[in-house]
Amino acid sequence: MTNEHETISYMSFPGLEVRDAIENKLITDDLIIEKMSHIKELSRRMNKKVVKKIRTVVTNYFGIPEYAIDIDTRKRDICLPRQISMFFAKGLTSYSLKDIGYLVGNRDHASCLHAFDVVKNLMFTEYNFKLQMVDISTKLHVNLGEIKTTNKEWKK
Repeated sequence: MTNEHETISYMSFPGLEVRDAIENKLITDDLIIEKMSHIKELSRRMNKKVVKKIRTVVTNYFGIPEYAIDIDTRKRDICLPRQISMFFAKGLTSYSLKDIGYLVGNRDHASCLHAFDVVKNLMFTEYNFKLQMVDISTKLHVNLGEIKTTNKEWKK
């Protein structure tokens, strides 16, 4: 165990920059907390960009304007792209269901769970839908098999 005055290799802690080691800064709890909060902020921004890309790819695929996902409607041609977007958002980001619901259609977490079940069931029962999902995942540059596919995997 190290005391607070010992320096620790910066490579042990993600986010600690080379300059911290070069400047021979003491790697304290405060420095680690500062760097970890910076990493969390970067992760949050990246997740938001991923959700934006998912919305764009899915709406372009189905030929609807991106704002249509946010419209309060149950029409199948709008609802299905919204559900697919939620499915990919949960599988590709670390956002909670509440956050995904807010970012994709301003829905609640229960809508996200329902969307997941709908998409999963359609993939297992309709071959053409499965082909569409593979095509969308290709456009997103992800392997459909890497997406979490059980509700248990969604809970953290």
